[in-house]
Amino acid sequence: FQFTPDLNHKDPKAYNTFKGFVINSNCEPYDEEAVNIFINHIKLLCNFEDDMFNYLMSYVSHMFQYPTKLPGVAIVMKSIEGCGKDTLIKIIENIMGQNIVYRTGEIDNVVGNFNSMIENKILVQINELESKNGYENKEKLKNLITADTLNINGKNKKKKNCKNYIRLFIISNLDNPV
Repeated sequence: FQFTPDLNHKDPKAYNTFKGFVINSNCEPYDEEAVNIFINHIKLLCNFEDDMFNYLMSYVSHMFQYPTKLPGVAIVMKSIEGCGKDTLIKIIENIMGQNIVYRTGEIDNVVGNFNSMIENKILVQINELESKNGYENKEKLKNLITADTLNINGKNKKKKNCKNYIRLFIISNLDNPV
């Protein structure tokens, strides 16, 4: 078994567990109003600044268009509570599928000794990361963002290396999340 987020990937020696994004299998007719709400939500999160909006839209689009290519950067969103940062990830999760998105408030679940929760994920969200934890784990976070492979360690399981497809989103209401 292997996870390769590419439906065209064929390996006679391994079964690909990726079955596509939910949007691909459950495609409703185009809903222009829903698309406009999504775009306006991203504009709001970017404070209606064109450069930020274009960057975030490109980043999100890249996840779907090129899920096997790591962008090598993370997205950090910081604002007051209630602006809709978490809503953005929920929308993306509904489009992608819950099985390839992992959301947590515990950095140890992502970079700690037992990190099997991030195996076979395309999007990982860390909520309310504090600067102290971000600094203490900066090399592990950097590795998560840029490494081609990840060491996955589940409790009472043998460690293994997996291809890394993760896009990291750090979302916080705190002043210094990283």
